[in-house]
Amino acid sequence: MTVTSTERPTLETVFEKLTEVVQERAAQGLSQRSAGVKSVLATRLGSAFDEKAYGFGSFRRFLEEAERRGLVIISPAATGPDVDVAVSTQARTALAAKSTPAGGSWVRSDLWHAFVHWDAGTRRFWDSTRRAIIERNPTEVEAVAEEGLVPIQAITAEEVKGWMRDFAATVPDTVKSALLESLDDASPFRRFRQVTDDLQRTREWRRYMQTSVAGAIRAWVTENDLDLNIYETRAVERPDSPTASARPSTEEDIRKTVQNYVSRMTLPELLAIPVPVRLLQR
Repeated sequence: MTVTSTERPTLETVFEKLTEVVQERAAQGLSQRSAGVKSVLATRLGSAFDEKAYGFGSFRRFLEEAERRGLVIISPAATGPDVDVAVSTQARTALAAKSTPAGGSWVRSDLWHAFVHWDAGTRRFWDSTRRAIIERNPTEVEAVAEEGLVPIQAITAEEVKGWMRDFAATVPDTVKSALLESLDDASPFRRFRQVTDDLQRTREWRRYMQTSVAGAIRAWVTENDLDLNIYETRAVERPDSPTASARPSTEEDIRKTVQNYVSRMTLPELLAIPVPVRLLQR
């Protein structure tokens, strides 16, 4: 949301908008360089942003104060004198709490599947009339403009690896180095999952991934001006409830349970599933 008031926003409001901008750019796989962040921040605030009006001699000093407050993490850019900006775990949690409904609410399973699952032979679209996701073969894509469907661009492997790097920036250095090294492995997603398991960071990573995917979907909703609630409510079972202790018994029940579980897995978890070669020969 853009600030429209003619009055200069408070520093707290500016910092809040900063975390939103950085989060959204990360979710969309855009550059995290401070120069780009400042430009978008100025647009979001509805006026030309001037850090000097808040007592900072440069935008770098402004970012350093945001980092001191635990809102962002800044690190040297790969090239040039600029810096990259990432949202801290503290700020990401605050943004998630503000944008995610309370209770047992999750990203809608159909949206999650459409954005996270790759299938080169299928294009997915949001049909605003039927309020549902539909799938098309690539040969049918030409008819999309006539039907007014909204294209869905699946999250790429490089975007997920970018989130993995951002997540690594939020943990202690001893953990960070192991996570970053895992991304150089021949099977980076599987190795990253193994490392998070070994270092007991799996729950944190899953929350980070969930928030990142939700951010990407919200950015898509905003960009296409859609009236769409991306969340759904699921029953949260207690460990001692009858349904929680129940186990599927028939082959049909087992297949449904597995399919339901796989549909909620993150992309790295999917890519980490070991598949026997003999199954690929069928």
